[in-house]
Amino acid sequence: PADYDFDFAQHELGSRLTAADIAHVDLLPAFREAATKESLYARRDTHWNPSGTALAAKVIGDYLVSLLKSQR
Repeated sequence: PADYDFDFAQHELGSRLTAADIAHVDLLPAFREAATKESLYARRDTHWNPSGTALAAKVIGDYLVSLLKSQR
C-alpha cells in the first residue's frame, strides 16, 4: 500500500484533459481539505450529502466564473 499511488487516475485524467485543451476542474483537493472539518458523503454511501453538493457547486461555480473572466 505504501507504494500505491491513490491519485494516479486523477492526475492522469487531468494531464490528458489539459493536453487536449479541455477545460476541467478537479474537486479532489477541495473535498480532501473540507473532509477534515465535516462529512461530505451520505452515510454508508458514496453520494454527496448536502454539504458535499454545496462544496462541489461552489468549486465548480468559482471555476466557471474564472473562465468567463479570462475570456473578457
